[in-house]
Amino acid sequence: MKLLPRTLAALSLAVTAGAVEAEVLGPTKPSDLVTLTTFNGTQCGKDPIGRTLDHRQNPDGTISPFAIPSGKVFVVTGLNWTQGNTGGVNKAEILFLHSLTPSGVIFPMVIAHDNGSGDGRAGGSMVVSGVIFKSGQTMCVSVNTGNIGSAIAVVHGFLDKNR
Repeated sequence: MKLLPRTLAALSLAVTAGAVEAEVLGPTKPSDLVTLTTFNGTQCGKDPIGRTLDHRQNPDGTISPFAIPSGKVFVVTGLNWTQGNTGGVNKAEILFLHSLTPSGVIFPMVIAHDNGSGDGRAGGSMVVSGVIFKSGQTMCVSVNTGNIGSAIAVVHGFLDKNR
């Protein structure tokens, strides 16, 4: 029992000595908020059915090229997507948000699913958490049917320091 007071005293000292102001993950200014789109339809590396998320929708309605700045990460917070041609009526469609490694390997980060509709369309919106892309990574979307040309994806998120 004599150990308990010493342990509490040591713990109290360690907590007091180690008190540091915690950094909060999140945007610190409006320009940190980012909306990306598959606007230009650039092929994602060697993936014939993948498209890069390399264009930013600006607050004034214009579109500009985008890459994650050095020293920053892009934190994904949401995904909206639509597929105009799933290849058949009521056919399920799966959209993959992924990164492309330098060797061309696809690493899925988010998988969105929709059963499709009677007119051959699919899509959806989702809140995303825990997905981060680093500077230098290529962000892409792909669909399971291979009809990426009729798909549009919009990814929402923010830039933060790479810690």
